[in-house]
Amino acid sequence: GSVVSYVSSAMYLIEAPQEVALPYIVYTPISDPMNEGFFSHDPMRGPRYQFDIYSDDAGELIAIENALVQRLRWYQGSVGTLTAENINVVNMFKTGQEGTQAFRSIVDAIITYNEG
Repeated sequence: GSVVSYVSSAMYLIEAPQEVALPYIVYTPISDPMNEGFFSHDPMRGPRYQFDIYSDDAGELIAIENALVQRLRWYQGSVGTLTAENINVVNMFKTGQEGTQAFRSIVDAIITYNEG
């Protein structure tokens, strides 16, 4: 399924409301685009985002993570004021244990963009 089919409108910038229902995603800008110099540009030093996925079901968490990663990897278009050519998933990490009803996946991504 798609990310939207799992979390519908439950995507929040930086922090989720206190009593939000699971599952949901929190996304956080980690860095802004960095300029290397007047005549050079390194697209791998583009803006970095962290996506935190929360669920009370390990299987659901993995399904949402897979849907998010697939969406990020194939996305091209506007991201704020940039035109994304590619979004590179550079790190993924999961935490949580069965029976705790607290599962979290962290997906870290860098936007490769066109300055044009």
